[in-house]
Amino acid sequence: MNIAILDDEKISCMQLQALVKRYATDHNLEITIESYTEPESFLSHFEAGRYTIIFLDIYMGDISGLDVAESIRKIEPDAMIIFCTTSVDSMPQAFRFHAFDYVVKPAKPDRINQLLDDATNVLPTVAFSTCFFLFSCLIHSTLLQRVDGVVNLLTHIRQAVLQRCHIFVFTLVLRSESVLCHIDKERLSRRPNLRHSVH
Repeated sequence: MNIAILDDEKISCMQLQALVKRYATDHNLEITIESYTEPESFLSHFEAGRYTIIFLDIYMGDISGLDVAESIRKIEPDAMIIFCTTSVDSMPQAFRFHAFDYVVKPAKPDRINQLLDDATNVLPTVAFSTCFFLFSCLIHSTLLQRVDGVVNLLTHIRQAVLQRCHIFVFTLVLRSESVLCHIDKERLSRRPNLRHSVH
């Protein structure tokens, strides 16, 4: 799970990062955390599928967390945005960007633990839905494309799954690839041997 934290106060970044790491340790989760103190730096590194959860401060000078959220949503509609800021005044505007939650600083351990419990409970559902869609497309494509086309499609799907789902989803795609390769070998073996049919 890849998590980003954007807060112009370095101390706040470090405190939140410590809470998230403690949660991950307690729940045996593999996570990667990238912290930013400048919105420009975050936006320059951001790309679709890079982060599962994004913690955003709102009050950060010229570029606010709301501005950042708007930019995120133009690129990535599915990432979980969690606002973590000092006031509830911007809460109505924050949920315009489909925020997953809104935390008032300083964030307490119990609050972050509950929030991450909720997030991790939602994520498998999202991953399974995405996987089912990709798997259906994969099976359908074998009826329409040649073997080399299927291999190319598998490569694209593998990349998408790695970006948007988790390890268990990727495993299912690999298994489907093995099944499809077996199907394609059987289809090829049933083709007439042209060399023996020439007289």
